[in-house]
Amino acid sequence: MVIGSPGSGKSHFSAELSYRTGLPLFHLDRNAWSGDAGKWQPADAQRFVEWQTRTVEDDEWIFDGNYSGTMNLRLSRADTVFCFELPRLKCLFGYFRRLAAHALWPKADRGDDPRERYDPRFIKYIWKFNQKELIERLYHTPELRVFIFRRRRDIDQFFSHLDLSLAREREARLKSAQTEQE
Repeated sequence: MVIGSPGSGKSHFSAELSYRTGLPLFHLDRNAWSGDAGKWQPADAQRFVEWQTRTVEDDEWIFDGNYSGTMNLRLSRADTVFCFELPRLKCLFGYFRRLAAHALWPKADRGDDPRERYDPRFIKYIWKFNQKELIERLYHTPELRVFIFRRRRDIDQFFSHLDLSLAREREARLKSAQTEQE
């Protein structure tokens, strides 16, 4: 699981982690919201919970996002959590950088995403985001391996120690499992 304040770099980190490990990546934001003709409404909550319930039954996954209402569902099956506890100003800078990137280099897969527009309420949400409460929640699941990133340098150091052969090892395990099934 990858959790933390908006603008902290969770999605970028998750994509890089998925690339390096070969684990499937699921962005909660992309599955929690549905859009039609530029009008975005929260997706059907029941379908969102059912989708997470099915997905966490798999042995390997990366979930990017918080969604505290369904966090215990993911925590019950997670073995590792990456928690981003960067300073508020860094998170705000990350948000503005994302807005600028979206404006300069729009991606087709994002469509007309309202979360990629300037919103003073979202800035307030980032500023007041309760990171301590999020971390305290993790300690109620003591068997978790928890990495807490407080600086961007921590993230760089993590990846510098992560062996790229993890993806190859996983591929070998999957091929071995397929061979056993045949």
